[in-house]
Amino acid sequence: MLHELVPYSFLRFPTYILEKIVYSRVDKIIAITYDLIEYCKKLSNNKTEIELVPLGVDTQFFYPKNPSSSIRKKWNITKNDKVILYLGRLYTFSGIDRLILKFPHILSEVPEAKFLIVGRGELLEKIKDLIKSTRLEDKVIVTGQQPYLLVPDFINLADICINPFKIFDMTNKIVPTKIYQYLSCGKPVVSSNLRGTKRMLPPYQSGVVYEDNIDSLVNKIIDLLKNQNKLKELSKNGLKFIRGKHSNEIVAEKIEGIIETLKKKKEKI
Repeated sequence: MLHELVPYSFLRFPTYILEKIVYSRVDKIIAITYDLIEYCKKLSNNKTEIELVPLGVDTQFFYPKNPSSSIRKKWNITKNDKVILYLGRLYTFSGIDRLILKFPHILSEVPEAKFLIVGRGELLEKIKDLIKSTRLEDKVIVTGQQPYLLVPDFINLADICINPFKIFDMTNKIVPTKIYQYLSCGKPVVSSNLRGTKRMLPPYQSGVVYEDNIDSLVNKIIDLLKNQNKLKELSKNGLKFIRGKHSNEIVAEKIEGIIETLKKKKEKI
């Protein structure tokens, strides 16, 4: 899994070998999805105990608050704009290029929509070229990488947050951290129908809506931007779900329990 995220192809195989070595020699592996449990079992040759512990989020840092007026001003976002946010690394599989090509359709239904892209990565230059070729400079905003301290402010600018990853074996195994951050700020999320993510964050009750392809994802964004009641319901669901199951405090307790169990086993040896 880790080796597939390495941007330089010549480093992927060495990283894969390192994964196999590490996974087979540790006392315990903590996996954040069910698919990663199976992946780690395979690479460790079933030599290592593996336990599921979902991702956590700092709910004291990521929480609903009024959008920053200075960030609004800097990026030319008004209070009347309906903001769709993607935050994070711009992987080639992030799906942002596909969404930009579909953005004129969103604008035909929701003229006040703006697409805010916060991050950098392999897809950045292609995205900039697409924005120019589609003449969307006033509607699609690319900020590049931003200081971590400002991340909650960017999330709180959004009406909807998205995770439009392309669906394949690797993305089906993961749960992007950004989704937990979105939800912790009380933002509804529209995501590709990623198997691993969906098992950890059930549709609707977790504040996340899943779609199978880019066209249905775009249509769901339009539908939600036109329906404030649905947005509010998803926002409420997501905030409750995250605070009840995925705060750092809850996750830390689980990890502390695992460590204590390991210590007791070691003491008996």
